[in-house]
Amino acid sequence: MMKRVSVFILSKYIWFGALIVVVLAVLTLYLGCSVITDFDPDMINNRQSGNAIKTEGGTEQSTLSADGGPADRPTASTDGKRLEGTGIDRSTSAIDANVECLEASDCPNFADPCFNTRCVDGFCETTEKTVDMKCNAECGTIVDACGNTVQCGHCEAGLVCVNHKCVSECAGCEINGTCHAVGTVNPANQCEMCSPQHSADSWSPNSGALCDDGKFCTVSDVCVGVVCSGTSRNCDDGIDCNGLEICSEADGSCLLGTPTCGAGEYCDAASNACVSICGQTDCIINRTCIPNGDDDTANPCLVCDSAINKNEWSVAVGRICGDAETECFANDTCDASGNCIRNHTPEGTHCGSSRTECSGQDTCDGRGNCVANHYGSRTACGPAPAQCENQDYCDGNGNCVNEGFMVRDSLCGQGPTVCSRQDTCDGNGVCRPNDYQNGTWCGEGDSACSWYECRQGSCDRLVSGEACDDRNPCTSDGCRDHNNNCLQGRPLADGTRCGNGDSQCSWYQCDDGECGTELVHRICDDDGIACTIDTCDPKTGRCNRPDDDYCDDGIACTIDRCDPNNGCVYDDRECRDAGTGSRECRGSRLFNRCWYLTGTNQSCERFCTDHRGFDPTTANYIGSSAQGGSLENCRAILNALGYSADVAAGSRNEGPGLGCHIWESNAWWLDRPDFDSSASYSLARIVCACHQ
Repeated sequence: MMKRVSVFILSKYIWFGALIVVVLAVLTLYLGCSVITDFDPDMINNRQSGNAIKTEGGTEQSTLSADGGPADRPTASTDGKRLEGTGIDRSTSAIDANVECLEASDCPNFADPCFNTRCVDGFCETTEKTVDMKCNAECGTIVDACGNTVQCGHCEAGLVCVNHKCVSECAGCEINGTCHAVGTVNPANQCEMCSPQHSADSWSPNSGALCDDGKFCTVSDVCVGVVCSGTSRNCDDGIDCNGLEICSEADGSCLLGTPTCGAGEYCDAASNACVSICGQTDCIINRTCIPNGDDDTANPCLVCDSAINKNEWSVAVGRICGDAETECFANDTCDASGNCIRNHTPEGTHCGSSRTECSGQDTCDGRGNCVANHYGSRTACGPAPAQCENQDYCDGNGNCVNEGFMVRDSLCGQGPTVCSRQDTCDGNGVCRPNDYQNGTWCGEGDSACSWYECRQGSCDRLVSGEACDDRNPCTSDGCRDHNNNCLQGRPLADGTRCGNGDSQCSWYQCDDGECGTELVHRICDDDGIACTIDTCDPKTGRCNRPDDDYCDDGIACTIDRCDPNNGCVYDDRECRDAGTGSRECRGSRLFNRCWYLTGTNQSCERFCTDHRGFDPTTANYIGSSAQGGSLENCRAILNALGYSADVAAGSRNEGPGLGCHIWESNAWWLDRPDFDSSASYSLARIVCACHQ
């Protein structure tokens, strides 16, 4: 019995132990999985509710539909992060996630070399491709055909990047922080100048330029390298008997030698011998006989003029001396002090070569030198560059250098558009278009089911669903979706007319996509024309309608009408007397005009107001001869008006232009001043023509 109980108890513990082992195994497995998968309790709820589930990378997968399949994937981003010129959002890892596919070739960007496109789980996934770019010693930023950029390096201090090349920022020479123009002479050393082809940051030798070393005992000074040097001045006059002359820098002159002749003798310059008597007209200077008119061999500005002074040199003012004339200085001449003065041409005077595209006109520097004025080494020259060609530049020596083509992938042509990337150069002078492939989405259309696609680089291919009437006058036409439902169109602008009222002067208008219920009435503004009716015509809806009846002037010989721009207009029409067949005229008809004689102190314009107005052709008959009038016309018209006395011709320097008139009892025709229709005089009755 004990044995059976023990066995029972033992088997009981064995089963219990086995159960514990199973439970521990399950817990271990469960806990192990939670550690490995970084378990999130919300994940289960998300799976059950169909919400988006975060993966290990943090991106969202599409939600699950009720039947466990994938729901509609999110549409492309509309937050401005799309790659410019495409419908692609580069801010996401999957660009075309809303496009269904069977294979990668079904995806819009499959053929685009700038993207990697795959078909994953029936939907397109497109990611940007990294393009390997290399710099070939260029500077600045280079952009490839896919819009990728690479920085190729920077220029050293003092240089700037021009067309991907490092060039001097200063067109001349930048010396000690100061930019000097090409050809500028160093103010501290006239034998140094700016020559960027030799050095862009220091002075260069100005060899060959005329200079002045400031020394009397040197002549013909010229720059040798950066040093001003001259040849020694020769003071020897070539006459032995008057001693040896030497140049004194301290005195700034040639010192006379000591004559070798004995007492009572003179050195004769003409014969180079000692003589006891000089000629009557000779000068005796330093015990030397100098023939009259000879100059001092040491100074061409000093001459023997015995008529002025037989014992001293005389100054030959204005005599030509020194260097001969060149294009940048005239002949040297002697001044009143006996100095040989250089007559340099003023600085800026034209000389040498004329202006070219890389050099200005050569000019004198004011020191006798003709200086070439070459433009700086970065001055543009040559024809305007075509696309993908570099601008030609001057080399600083007066030559225009061909700069060739722009480097590969330089920007050119058309900039980025919705259907094209930035055009780029191919390195051989050709600008390459970089259009997106035909069929790429490039913009929304004008309705919910229309859009534009790229074609040959232009966003002009409209793809749309079938249009339909959504029966709302305040929206544009709708379109049918794939279920043949008519989608409502977009709301029209507020204030759009959507229905007529009880006349053409009232209507209903749209408000926020719905046709309003309150009538809007047309209000007509006053146009300032008296003969128009400034109210809305209920039949036509017109404002400011002309009213011809308003313009009735009571005259049978006019056609009265209302001009909506100018008011009442009275057009003549032919009116004829029953007896004579002529147009009605209450005065006397002559020259096919109706003539009258005004009352005293009454102008023609005032008189004719009762006869349908003044006829402006009056002056052609009774005005001055300059206006076409004549004495004969005046006589004929006065006779027709019943005045038979003679008519006299006259003129006045001042007063009104009365033309043909009666002064008290005498008739006159004035040839000066010109007839004036507004003129009148207290004692004069004037002849004039009226319209009736």
